[in-house]
Amino acid sequence: MMFVIILIIALLGLSYLFCRIWMHWNISIRKISFESIQDLQNRLNDPLVVAERSLRKTAFSEVNMPLTESFYTDEDLDNSFDFIIVRDRKTKTPLLSSRSYTNQTLIHKQLQAHETTDYLTLSLDSDEKYVLLDRLSAHSKHSLFSKSRKKIFINYYIHVLNFYPKHHLILMARSEPDERLLTKYLRLGFQIVGKQKHNQVDHWIVLLPGKNPTQSLAQSTKQYVLFKLFT
Repeated sequence: MMFVIILIIALLGLSYLFCRIWMHWNISIRKISFESIQDLQNRLNDPLVVAERSLRKTAFSEVNMPLTESFYTDEDLDNSFDFIIVRDRKTKTPLLSSRSYTNQTLIHKQLQAHETTDYLTLSLDSDEKYVLLDRLSAHSKHSLFSKSRKKIFINYYIHVLNFYPKHHLILMARSEPDERLLTKYLRLGFQIVGKQKHNQVDHWIVLLPGKNPTQSLAQSTKQYVLFKLFT
């Protein structure tokens, strides 16, 4: 039994190493932080900000959701927040991006600020750390993204968990007839904590509990993400 556990850990370690080597040669991942919406307005010419805005508009232009310009300006944020951006290392083309925030008041506001909330079982504990990721945008027609979608998402989530250690991760996933997107998140270990209508489209609210220090090495966050995505 011990040999099997050691073998699994070794295989996960090799998978993780391969994934990081691939990332080193193909993509770069950055987090840029803003103290306020005004801070963002002052940095609109930052190449990463320009890239994120361009990618978000490209990605959501293909989504059947009635969006206004305010969806792209982040004016709904009244506290500090971050952008996480994945780019093609050679061409600097943005491939994947999201915005994120850890302020509990802002998280609660975002989760309640939609047309209807069917239910919400999530109660934010002041003694815990949370991070909400939204506006996840992908350059689905880019050749590198199309060819290496899984590797890009693996590295994206590994970096998210590195950027926000021991945080409970909250996402909003669009509801689909076959619930394929929701199923992927549930396989990753996310739990359903709510459902709401956002821009006239139903969304699931899902949460990935923060890493418990008592978890075994085989269940460490990075290995867990890799294992779930590779299998």
